[in-house]
Amino acid sequence: MNPEENAPNILFNIFSGNLFGLSWPIAVISVFQLIIIGYLILVIYWRTKGTQVQKLINGILFLILIIGLFYLFKLRIFTFLFELFLPAIVVSLVVLFTPEVRRFLSNLGQDGLTWLFLLTWVKDTTSNNNEEPRSIKDLVKEIIDAVEIFSGNKTGALIVFDNTWSDRLYINSGRKLDAVVSTELLLNIFYPKSPLHDGAVLIRNKRIHAASVILPITENPKLNPWQYGTRHRAALGISETNPNCICLIVSEETGGISIAENGKISKISSMEELSPILEVKLLTLEA
Repeated sequence: MNPEENAPNILFNIFSGNLFGLSWPIAVISVFQLIIIGYLILVIYWRTKGTQVQKLINGILFLILIIGLFYLFKLRIFTFLFELFLPAIVVSLVVLFTPEVRRFLSNLGQDGLTWLFLLTWVKDTTSNNNEEPRSIKDLVKEIIDAVEIFSGNKTGALIVFDNTWSDRLYINSGRKLDAVVSTELLLNIFYPKSPLHDGAVLIRNKRIHAASVILPITENPKLNPWQYGTRHRAALGISETNPNCICLIVSEETGGISIAENGKISKISSMEELSPILEVKLLTLEA
Protein backbone atom coordinates (compact mmCIF):
# COMPACT_ATOMS: atom_id res chain seq x y z
CA MET A 1 0.00 0.00 0.00
CA ASN A 2 1.45 3.39 -1.02
CA PRO A 3 1.53 6.38 1.36
CA GLU A 4 -1.44 8.05 -0.41
CA GLU A 5 -3.63 5.01 0.20
CA ASN A 6 -2.37 4.60 3.76
CA ALA A 7 -3.03 8.24 4.79
CA PRO A 8 -6.81 7.80 5.28
CA ASN A 9 -6.19 4.80 7.55
CA ILE A 10 -3.75 6.82 9.71
CA LEU A 11 -6.26 9.66 10.00
CA PHE A 12 -8.98 7.18 10.89
CA ASN A 13 -6.79 5.67 13.64
CA ILE A 14 -6.03 9.13 15.03
CA PHE A 15 -9.66 10.20 15.26
CA SER A 16 -10.80 6.80 16.50
CA GLY A 17 -8.28 6.96 19.36
CA ASN A 18 -6.24 3.93 18.34
CA LEU A 19 -2.96 5.37 17.08
CA PHE A 20 -0.06 2.89 17.37
CA GLY A 21 -2.35 0.54 19.26
CA LEU A 22 -2.84 3.00 22.18
CA SER A 23 -6.15 4.45 23.25
CA TRP A 24 -6.33 8.21 23.74
CA PRO A 25 -6.35 8.08 27.58
CA ILE A 26 -3.25 5.89 27.65
CA ALA A 27 -1.49 8.01 25.02
CA VAL A 28 -2.25 11.25 26.90
CA ILE A 29 -1.02 9.76 30.20
CA SER A 30 2.17 8.55 28.52
CA VAL A 31 2.87 11.96 26.98
CA PHE A 32 2.15 13.63 30.33
CA GLN A 33 4.66 11.35 32.08
CA LEU A 34 7.32 12.10 29.45
CA ILE A 35 6.77 15.85 29.91
CA ILE A 36 7.13 15.52 33.70
CA ILE A 37 10.32 13.46 33.33
CA GLY A 38 11.78 15.98 30.87
CA TYR A 39 10.88 18.86 33.19
CA LEU A 40 12.53 17.18 36.20
CA ILE A 41 15.68 16.52 34.17
CA LEU A 42 15.75 20.19 33.14
CA VAL A 43 15.31 21.37 36.75
CA ILE A 44 18.03 19.03 38.04
CA TYR A 45 20.37 20.24 35.29
CA TRP A 46 19.87 23.92 36.20
CA ARG A 47 20.09 23.26 39.92
CA THR A 48 23.39 21.43 39.57
CA LYS A 49 24.95 23.52 36.79
CA GLY A 50 28.66 24.09 37.32
CA THR A 51 29.04 21.51 40.10
CA GLN A 52 30.41 18.01 40.46
CA VAL A 53 26.83 16.71 40.44
CA GLN A 54 26.38 18.08 36.94
CA LYS A 55 29.51 16.21 35.85
CA LEU A 56 28.00 13.07 37.33
CA ILE A 57 24.75 13.64 35.42
CA ASN A 58 26.65 14.30 32.18
CA GLY A 59 28.56 11.07 32.69
CA ILE A 60 25.35 9.12 33.30
CA LEU A 61 23.70 10.59 30.18
CA PHE A 62 26.76 9.70 28.10
CA LEU A 63 26.69 6.17 29.53
CA ILE A 64 22.99 5.86 28.67
CA LEU A 65 23.76 6.94 25.09
CA ILE A 66 26.50 4.32 24.75
CA ILE A 67 24.26 1.61 26.22
CA GLY A 68 21.46 2.62 23.85
CA LEU A 69 23.84 2.05 20.95
CA PHE A 70 24.70 -1.38 22.34
CA TYR A 71 21.05 -2.39 22.32
CA LEU A 72 20.33 -0.67 18.99
CA PHE A 73 23.04 -2.58 17.16
CA LYS A 74 22.38 -5.74 19.22
CA LEU A 75 25.91 -6.00 20.58
CA ARG A 76 25.08 -8.87 22.89
CA ILE A 77 28.49 -9.22 24.55
CA PHE A 78 28.60 -5.54 25.51
CA THR A 79 25.01 -5.57 26.77
CA PHE A 80 25.72 -8.72 28.78
CA LEU A 81 28.79 -7.12 30.38
CA PHE A 82 26.85 -3.94 31.13
CA GLU A 83 24.01 -5.83 32.82
CA LEU A 84 26.60 -7.87 34.74
CA PHE A 85 28.48 -4.82 36.08
CA LEU A 86 25.50 -2.46 36.47
CA PRO A 87 25.15 -2.96 40.27
CA ALA A 88 28.88 -2.31 40.77
CA ILE A 89 28.72 0.82 38.59
CA VAL A 90 25.81 2.24 40.59
CA VAL A 91 27.51 1.56 43.94
CA SER A 92 30.80 3.08 42.69
CA LEU A 93 29.05 6.27 41.56
CA VAL A 94 27.30 6.65 44.91
CA VAL A 95 30.57 6.14 46.81
CA LEU A 96 32.59 8.53 44.61
CA PHE A 97 30.02 11.32 44.76
CA THR A 98 28.73 10.82 48.31
CA PRO A 99 29.31 14.46 49.48
CA GLU A 100 27.66 15.93 46.37
CA VAL A 101 24.70 13.53 46.48
CA ARG A 102 24.24 14.17 50.21
CA ARG A 103 24.28 17.93 49.67
CA PHE A 104 21.90 17.58 46.70
CA LEU A 105 19.36 15.51 48.65
CA SER A 106 19.68 17.76 51.70
CA ASN A 107 18.87 20.78 49.56
CA LEU A 108 15.90 18.95 48.06
CA GLY A 109 14.55 18.12 51.51
CA GLN A 110 15.00 21.66 52.85
CA ASP A 111 13.34 23.40 49.91
CA GLY A 112 10.43 20.98 49.62
CA LEU A 113 8.17 21.34 46.61
CA THR A 114 9.46 24.82 45.81
CA TRP A 115 12.69 23.16 44.70
CA LEU A 116 10.84 21.77 41.70
CA PHE A 117 10.01 25.13 40.17
CA LEU A 118 12.20 27.14 37.82
CA LEU A 119 10.21 30.25 38.78
CA THR A 120 12.69 30.93 41.59
CA TRP A 121 15.46 31.06 39.01
CA VAL A 122 13.44 33.43 36.82
CA LYS A 123 12.79 35.65 39.85
CA ASP A 124 16.49 35.73 40.78
CA THR A 125 17.55 36.72 37.26
CA THR A 126 14.88 39.41 36.80
CA SER A 127 14.47 40.92 40.27
CA ASN A 128 17.23 43.50 39.80
CA ASN A 129 16.47 44.51 36.22
CA ASN A 130 15.00 47.86 37.30
CA GLU A 131 18.11 48.89 39.21
CA GLU A 132 20.83 51.05 37.74
CA PRO A 133 23.65 48.79 36.49
CA ARG A 134 26.83 48.87 38.55
CA SER A 135 30.30 48.66 37.09
CA ILE A 136 32.84 46.05 38.10
CA LYS A 137 35.27 48.83 39.03
CA ASP A 138 32.83 50.31 41.56
CA LEU A 139 32.12 46.87 43.00
CA VAL A 140 35.82 46.07 43.34
CA LYS A 141 36.54 49.41 45.03
CA GLU A 142 33.95 48.71 47.77
CA ILE A 143 35.42 45.25 48.34
CA ILE A 144 39.05 46.41 48.26
CA ASP A 145 38.34 49.10 50.86
CA ALA A 146 36.81 46.49 53.17
CA VAL A 147 39.58 43.92 52.56
CA GLU A 148 42.25 46.50 53.33
CA ILE A 149 40.66 47.13 56.74
CA PHE A 150 40.24 43.39 57.36
CA SER A 151 43.89 42.78 56.53
CA GLY A 152 45.12 45.62 58.74
CA ASN A 153 42.97 44.53 61.70
CA LYS A 154 43.51 40.79 61.07
CA THR A 155 39.78 40.23 60.75
CA GLY A 156 38.99 36.91 59.07
CA ALA A 157 36.78 37.15 55.98
CA LEU A 158 35.64 34.89 53.19
CA ILE A 159 33.85 36.28 50.11
CA VAL A 160 32.57 34.03 47.32
CA PHE A 161 31.73 35.37 43.86
CA ASP A 162 29.37 32.99 42.10
CA ASN A 163 26.95 33.91 39.30
CA THR A 164 25.92 30.34 38.54
CA TRP A 165 22.88 28.35 39.57
CA SER A 166 25.03 26.06 41.73
CA ASP A 167 24.80 28.27 44.84
CA ARG A 168 21.46 26.55 45.48
CA LEU A 169 23.43 23.56 46.70
CA TYR A 170 24.75 25.46 49.74
CA ILE A 171 22.79 28.71 50.02
CA ASN A 172 20.30 27.27 52.54
CA SER A 173 23.06 27.11 55.14
CA GLY A 174 23.27 30.93 55.27
CA ARG A 175 21.08 33.99 55.67
CA LYS A 176 19.74 35.49 52.44
CA LEU A 177 20.25 39.27 52.26
CA ASP A 178 19.97 40.46 48.62
CA ALA A 179 21.73 43.74 49.45
CA VAL A 180 23.92 46.26 47.63
CA VAL A 181 27.63 45.59 48.10
CA SER A 182 29.22 48.29 50.26
CA THR A 183 32.32 48.58 52.41
CA GLU A 184 30.24 49.40 55.48
CA LEU A 185 27.98 46.37 55.10
CA LEU A 186 30.93 44.00 54.64
CA LEU A 187 32.61 45.48 57.74
CA ASN A 188 29.43 44.92 59.75
CA ILE A 189 28.97 41.36 58.51
CA PHE A 190 32.52 40.25 59.34
CA TYR A 191 32.72 42.16 62.62
CA PRO A 192 33.79 39.43 65.11
CA LYS A 193 30.75 39.97 67.34
CA SER A 194 28.29 40.05 64.47
CA PRO A 195 25.89 37.06 64.31
CA LEU A 196 26.72 36.72 60.59
CA HIS A 197 30.53 36.81 60.81
CA ASP A 198 30.93 33.02 60.74
CA GLY A 199 30.85 31.54 57.27
CA ALA A 200 31.12 33.20 53.87
CA VAL A 201 29.48 36.10 52.10
CA LEU A 202 28.09 35.14 48.71
CA ILE A 203 28.13 37.86 46.06
CA ARG A 204 26.00 37.11 43.05
CA ASN A 205 25.20 39.44 40.15
CA LYS A 206 27.02 42.32 41.91
CA ARG A 207 24.87 42.02 45.04
CA ILE A 208 25.37 40.40 48.45
CA HIS A 209 23.11 37.42 47.97
CA ALA A 210 23.68 35.81 51.38
CA ALA A 211 25.90 35.86 54.48
CA SER A 212 27.01 33.29 57.05
CA VAL A 213 27.06 30.63 54.33
CA ILE A 214 28.67 27.33 55.33
CA LEU A 215 30.83 25.98 52.52
CA PRO A 216 31.99 22.41 51.91
CA ILE A 217 35.50 21.78 53.30
CA THR A 218 38.07 20.40 50.88
CA GLU A 219 38.76 16.69 51.17
CA ASN A 220 42.09 16.85 49.36
CA PRO A 221 44.34 14.37 51.23
CA LYS A 222 47.50 16.07 49.94
CA LEU A 223 46.67 19.38 51.62
CA ASN A 224 48.83 20.23 54.62
CA PRO A 225 46.39 20.72 57.55
CA TRP A 226 48.85 23.07 59.27
CA GLN A 227 49.20 25.33 56.25
CA TYR A 228 45.60 26.47 55.88
CA GLY A 229 42.83 27.29 58.34
CA THR A 230 39.11 26.61 58.06
CA ARG A 231 38.40 29.59 55.81
CA HIS A 232 41.07 28.60 53.31
CA ARG A 233 39.95 24.97 53.34
CA ALA A 234 36.34 26.05 52.81
CA ALA A 235 37.40 28.28 49.91
CA LEU A 236 39.30 25.37 48.38
CA GLY A 237 36.30 23.09 48.96
CA ILE A 238 33.79 25.28 47.13
CA SER A 239 36.25 26.08 44.33
CA GLU A 240 36.74 22.33 43.81
CA THR A 241 32.99 21.69 43.89
CA ASN A 242 32.17 24.66 41.67
CA PRO A 243 35.00 25.66 39.32
CA ASN A 244 32.97 28.66 38.15
CA CYS A 245 33.29 30.54 41.45
CA ILE A 246 36.05 32.78 42.85
CA CYS A 247 36.86 33.08 46.57
CA LEU A 248 38.60 35.96 48.33
CA ILE A 249 40.06 35.10 51.75
CA VAL A 250 41.55 37.24 54.52
CA SER A 251 43.44 35.28 57.17
CA GLU A 252 42.51 35.93 60.79
CA GLU A 253 45.97 34.83 61.99
CA THR A 254 48.21 36.79 59.61
CA GLY A 255 45.95 39.25 57.80
CA GLY A 256 47.20 37.75 54.55
CA ILE A 257 45.01 37.90 51.44
CA SER A 258 44.46 35.00 49.06
CA ILE A 259 42.29 34.06 46.09
CA ALA A 260 41.00 30.51 45.61
CA GLU A 261 39.96 29.29 42.19
CA ASN A 262 39.68 25.83 40.61
CA GLY A 263 40.94 24.16 43.78
CA LYS A 264 44.09 26.30 43.99
CA ILE A 265 45.05 29.22 46.26
CA SER A 266 47.13 32.20 45.18
CA LYS A 267 48.53 34.66 47.72
CA ILE A 268 48.16 38.40 47.13
CA SER A 269 50.98 40.65 48.30
CA SER A 270 49.28 44.08 48.17
CA MET A 271 46.06 45.99 47.48
CA GLU A 272 47.60 47.34 44.29
CA GLU A 273 48.04 43.76 43.08
CA LEU A 274 44.58 42.64 44.23
CA SER A 275 42.52 45.32 42.49
CA PRO A 276 43.36 44.51 38.82
CA ILE A 277 43.36 40.76 39.48
CA LEU A 278 39.89 40.94 41.04
CA GLU A 279 38.56 43.11 38.20
CA VAL A 280 39.78 40.67 35.56
CA LYS A 281 38.43 37.65 37.40
CA LEU A 282 35.01 39.21 37.96
CA LEU A 283 34.79 40.25 34.31
CA THR A 284 35.61 36.64 33.38
CA LEU A 285 32.92 35.43 35.79
CA GLU A 286 30.30 37.61 34.09
CA ALA A 287 31.25 36.48 30.59
